Amino acid sequence: MQLQLGHVVHALSDTIDLVDGRNGMHGKRVAYLACAVAERLGWSEPAVTALCSAALLHDCGISSTREHERLVHEPDAPEADRHCREGAARIAAFPTLAPLAPVIRAHHTPWARLADTGLDDGQRARANLILLADRVDGLLARHGGHPATAARDWLPRQLADWPGTLCAPGSVDALLACAATDDFWRTLQPEELARYLRHRHQLPPHPLDLPAFHRVAVQFARIVDAKSPFTRAHSAGVARLAGYLAAQFGFDAGRRTRLEIAALLHDVGKLRVPDEIIDKPAPLTRMERAVMRRHSYDTMQILARIRGLGEIARWASAHHETLEGGGYPFSPRARDLPLEARILAVADAFQALSQARPYRPGLAVDALVEQLQLQAGKGRLDGEVVDLAATRAAACYAAAVGEARTGVTAAAAAVS
Repeated sequence: MQLQLGHVVHALSDTIDLVDGRNGMHGKRVAYLACAVAERLGWSEPAVTALCSAALLHDCGISSTREHERLVHEPDAPEADRHCREGAARIAAFPTLAPLAPVIRAHHTPWARLADTGLDDGQRARANLILLADRVDGLLARHGGHPATAARDWLPRQLADWPGTLCAPGSVDALLACAATDDFWRTLQPEELARYLRHRHQLPPHPLDLPAFHRVAVQFARIVDAKSPFTRAHSAGVARLAGYLAAQFGFDAGRRTRLEIAALLHDVGKLRVPDEIIDKPAPLTRMERAVMRRHSYDTMQILARIRGLGEIARWASAHHETLEGGGYPFSPRARDLPLEARILAVADAFQALSQARPYRPGLAVDALVEQLQLQAGKGRLDGEVVDLAATRAAACYAAAVGEARTGVTAAAAAVS
């Protein structure tokens, strides 16, 4: 399996943008705004491409819809520095993207204080254009969108005291010059924005093999699991348990690693679900259940954009499918559910039952196995997989709740 880094960056950007409660394109709008200013200032093509990558990923330190909404309205809130630090640490864990980490770390630092950060001239310029674009997108959100005629009136007044303090001299003038044209506002519309970024953001070919992508998937999982204190290390636990069960079924190392990747990525769509639904300490309403159920579909939509991920995307999005056909999002027949998807469904249920949730405590091993067997009896989980987990319940429990590992698992290491 060989995946392209550019596809992974866009999928990671899509994942991060799910946290934006408006239309899921905050990172893309910031990337466009920053790149439009850079092009107006005469930046080189490689410099604009590097800026675009950093802007697409600048909010990778945010997993909470509540925190994202607060920062839109209060960009200087205490959470701002924390999410910059967290985002830089996450990006630094990607070897090929690590040069973006200092820029992401500084993207909330005003121009007047950037000289004290130790960044070089290029890093300071990129961080500051992301700040400018981020603040402008927040202003547009607070004004109810961006109708061009209205924004052209109030935008210059809002930005009047930014040059030299919040932003580098010249960058605000460049943004206002961009905003004076009709095509600037048209490109901010979702369909045009996606087209612009496909053309603008063309990273040099950089293939990722299976172990390298496993390390990438670990970072995706960390972003997702930080969504709620109740889901800390959930995806990592599901991956360990799925890998353990796969080994008991005799999967070779490469097949186990692919399944572990699917497990690490299975809940990426959950970032769209509002925090108040994830953390609700009571039964969900019918509407809230519909919002929650969408996460499997969103997982499929994001992962399908990584060319070559194919079966891994299908396994990941099928973790709530059932053998009797009442699951979601696609409700396939039992014969169309591969063993990998069946293992992942059991591993997900096992790990979730082992963790405390807002509406119940975590279950002890015996009670947990009893619940899985009940679900298997109703045709929702695969009986053979559940029986295997029951006969090795202590080992499965240890895999499900063990400390999250940061490196490549044994299966991934074996194929490196």
